[in-house]
Amino acid sequence: MRTARRRAVPAWVWLAIAVNVKIVAILLAPLLLRFLGSRRVWIFPAAVALPAIPFIGDLHHLVRGTLDFGTTTYHNGFLHQVALHLLNDRAAAVAIAGILLALWICLVTWRVSCPWHGGFLILSGLLLLTPVTHFWYFTWIAPFLALLVPPAWLLMTGLQAFYFTAWAHAAMTGGFSQPAWAWWAQWLPFALVLIISGRHTFVRLLARPYRVWPAPPVPGSVCA
Repeated sequence: MRTARRRAVPAWVWLAIAVNVKIVAILLAPLLLRFLGSRRVWIFPAAVALPAIPFIGDLHHLVRGTLDFGTTTYHNGFLHQVALHLLNDRAAAVAIAGILLALWICLVTWRVSCPWHGGFLILSGLLLLTPVTHFWYFTWIAPFLALLVPPAWLLMTGLQAFYFTAWAHAAMTGGFSQPAWAWWAQWLPFALVLIISGRHTFVRLLARPYRVWPAPPVPGSVCA
């Protein structure tokens, strides 16, 4: 923990850079705050805001566009799509997904004592709950796959081939939508493997009083 806090300044700066590249990285801020403490946290909003100064007059468009994208569009989502199908209410589906994501971030931040695992769990939770899931979104968790080797998510990298049925449908009909069978072919095998391989992780997150999560092994040299 002390070593992590000595690196607080570059950690907050790098997170700010990540947020400016892709805003979803902001979900990692609570986890980083837990491990780094609040002493240098001011660096994060300052580093996020600095590149935005030349565009200060258009920031409201960014905020509005982000909110509209997250609440009025949907494509190839998983749990959001399930809620939308069951409730037939877009606002309710968005609200449920948002509440579940907030609870998941709080749970992971509180329980997981390895920031590497915590970051992976938060971003994978976002992928499960976001209303829009394009194939390149899975690059968000790509850095974690090499060390953690989660079977369900490794499988999903292959199942993303079914995503491109939407492109074929658009080429033939002009409408960009995914056939129902392709959604099932993509998400059902993933869900089954996730339940089988991830049930211990979920139980471990809820179990008390255990809060220790082992760090991933240190990778060896690629030249070895």
